[in-house]
Amino acid sequence: MKNRIRRSTVAFIMAAMIIAAGLGGCGQVEETEIPTEETVQEEVTEEAVTEEATESSEQEETSEVQEESEESEAQNYDENEAEKIDWAAIWPDISQASEIEHLKDADICIEDYRYFVNSNDREDILLTYKYQEIILDDASRKAFPKLADTIDKYNLGKGESKNKFFLKNHTNARKEKYIKSHNYETFNGEKNVLLSRVDDQVFSFVEIYSTYKGESIDTYFSSGVNLDPNTGEMIRFSDVIADEDKLIETIYEKLDEQDPGIRGNSDNADSSVVNYIKGENEEDIYWVMRPYGITIFFNPGVIVPRIMGPLEVSVTYLDNPELFTDKYTAENGNWAISLKEAYIDVNGDGKSDHIYWEDDYEDEDGGDSSYITGISIYVNDKKYSFDYNDYSNDIASTFIKNCNDYYMYVKTTQASDMVYTYVYKLSGSEVTYVGEQDGVIYKGCIYDPEHFYVSHTLFLVQVIYGIKKVKIGDDGLYSNLDKYFTVSEKSSKEITVKTDINVKEVDEAENVGTEKTLPSGVIFKIFRSDYETFADCVLEDGSLFRLEMEKSDSDSYWPNMTNGKGLWEVLEAEEY
Repeated sequence: MKNRIRRSTVAFIMAAMIIAAGLGGCGQVEETEIPTEETVQEEVTEEAVTEEATESSEQEETSEVQEESEESEAQNYDENEAEKIDWAAIWPDISQASEIEHLKDADICIEDYRYFVNSNDREDILLTYKYQEIILDDASRKAFPKLADTIDKYNLGKGESKNKFFLKNHTNARKEKYIKSHNYETFNGEKNVLLSRVDDQVFSFVEIYSTYKGESIDTYFSSGVNLDPNTGEMIRFSDVIADEDKLIETIYEKLDEQDPGIRGNSDNADSSVVNYIKGENEEDIYWVMRPYGITIFFNPGVIVPRIMGPLEVSVTYLDNPELFTDKYTAENGNWAISLKEAYIDVNGDGKSDHIYWEDDYEDEDGGDSSYITGISIYVNDKKYSFDYNDYSNDIASTFIKNCNDYYMYVKTTQASDMVYTYVYKLSGSEVTYVGEQDGVIYKGCIYDPEHFYVSHTLFLVQVIYGIKKVKIGDDGLYSNLDKYFTVSEKSSKEITVKTDINVKEVDEAENVGTEKTLPSGVIFKIFRSDYETFADCVLEDGSLFRLEMEKSDSDSYWPNMTNGKGLWEVLEAEEY
């Protein structure tokens, strides 16, 4: 029998993590090494040496002219001033931590940290570094102490990587700022985390690392971290793959399916794959586990020239069972992962289908500009096109398996800045449109369709964002688990009472008390609302009250009224 980890309040909600507590065998692990971005970057750089050495003479001449020009412009630059970072100018954006207060029932959270280094003149941000940490709640840590120890070590390395990035790039950033002046573009590093598989066998996530360090000096690569949740140990590639030779042949086939030119136009592609899979250290293979198989990352320079970017190859349990050991098998339950493409059997024929999508554009202004107006979803190569209800951007997709049906959630930000989620059912003989939902998966993080959070835009005097716990219903749409929206302290700005209004006392448990008058000049914040009949608020002294509302279709009072008047008539927000 599986036992759910007890859920409790944490920062940055990411739905519930379902892990079986009944597995045996907790191995003794003194330390689990997780590759750092420096290690990956060094290896990617080494693998690209040949390519960089074969640049054309014309490019070299252009580069030399540019370097001479930059040297002459920077001849008055004082090198000594750049040797030390003004650490007092570094500050973290930790305001999001305030979102903890009214959010509940999470086992895992992802915390964002973003640090800045200002230029000496304070006119520009010289460097930025953003990273994410994975946080387990207290009950999860007690139930899975080995996993918690490994995650702690992983998080500790993030802060160290930030310091190394600043120290390593500070001097060059100062030089670039001196040369470019107001045209300077901030040097930045960023490492994001996406959960890939979370179940009773595997705790797996993808790391996406990118940097910009001046013109034509950027890096982008992916790696994976695969852990046994009971032992905290890294799952080795050899623990999962039973036959490397057959795997290599399968990789060749997958590469040819993607683009025959990958192998056809390179004399070294095949040998590069062999060296990568059969190298001396299997830790040098960057891969991640999915609910349906594994994905292997071939970062820039491994197979193809760096300029062509990264490659990924996915191999599934369904199509190639002979490649895998029996130690780690596919999870047959419900799951959800944020991906641009997936390999799943949506039509029930016993074979994996390649599901991916592309934006549909519409040209305007005589072709000078274009806008995203819809989406084309492909099942293998069969195309299904759907329109959005407005121009959109910032598109992201999540694949969901729920009750043996597959769905794709597509998040869009529309021209009005409203954020919507479009739902498409993938299972069956064709892709079908299910519906459009106001609200998006909170922070884009989901791995359990039975428990996650969505963020909604609420118009309550000001624009604020309410969070609600939901699950995927039988129809594929959100089904509420929370009755109300919770509003973080960060999202809710101060509101001032303009004229005396009647409100009611309330407590955290939603017990409503007697009516009282709130005088003009009082300042409060909203922390809870059903967005129809009430908003629960907190005064500066910490006391709570309920502001009762009624919906209004009138342009003058839209969308809500209180005390017989529009909210804007009796209340004034710090900002809209």
